[in-house]
Amino acid sequence: MALAVTDYAGHEITGVILYATDGSVLIGQKASAASLSTVPASDIPDATYIGDIKFGEALPAGSAVLGTIRATNPDGTNIGGTGGSSHTDDASFTPATDDGTVMMAVADETAPDSVDEGDAGAVRMTLNRILKVVPTLSNGNGNAPAAGVQDHQQSLYGDVLIASAVYSADQNSPTQYNHNHRGCLLQLNIDANPGGGETLTMKVQVKIGNGAFITIFASAALTGNNRYNYVVHPNWGAAAQEITAVGNYALPRVWQVTMDHSAAGNWTYDLQFSYLD
Repeated sequence: MALAVTDYAGHEITGVILYATDGSVLIGQKASAASLSTVPASDIPDATYIGDIKFGEALPAGSAVLGTIRATNPDGTNIGGTGGSSHTDDASFTPATDDGTVMMAVADETAPDSVDEGDAGAVRMTLNRILKVVPTLSNGNGNAPAAGVQDHQQSLYGDVLIASAVYSADQNSPTQYNHNHRGCLLQLNIDANPGGGETLTMKVQVKIGNGAFITIFASAALTGNNRYNYVVHPNWGAAAQEITAVGNYALPRVWQVTMDHSAAGNWTYDLQFSYLD
């Protein structure tokens, strides 16, 4: 009995070995051979080629792939693992039916697991898919409240507005961003002054709609070394104890402090602040 094996175009393919499911050879060849020759069909116009492959010729320089293979499930659908499918913007979406790459979140209503510095991590959500977001306050210097403390609960904490150094010209603090606080306490420490009648004035400024800063509070013109404490708050009483002066103004969202020098002499000072509710 003769058995012909052909390709998809009907060309007979020679040198084919047929195996049983247990690996044994069925017909036509020995169980093993040192080499296997393949002869192109006689009706191919250029018998040295089958498709783009030429017999006896190496692959083109830089090429190491003859083709691509797509892995599929038994039913013919693609096997996953390629990063998900896209979904058209502003188009309807049916959960568990439509394709799309979802954002990863972990349902956690009890105690979130911490991550190490530099690790990636999934965000936290409730059982009804609401992200758990804890707002934190970051001022112009990039600092934030203690871990786990929400911004509106942080009633009093501080930072350095102007670091201690020698200054001979006007200074501006970094722009500050006030979240949910009504005022602030400012502490100016003057350690050295140039004398000669030169003065130093601290000004609290707020940003208005056109982007400019305007002054809402200014200290007296200072001349000597000392520690000066100022409060800017709409409901604060008169200055008492160690408070030098009070400005009865609410502290807006965006603000800064400027130090105005009357001349070019050297001053050594630093400025700290704490928020007040």
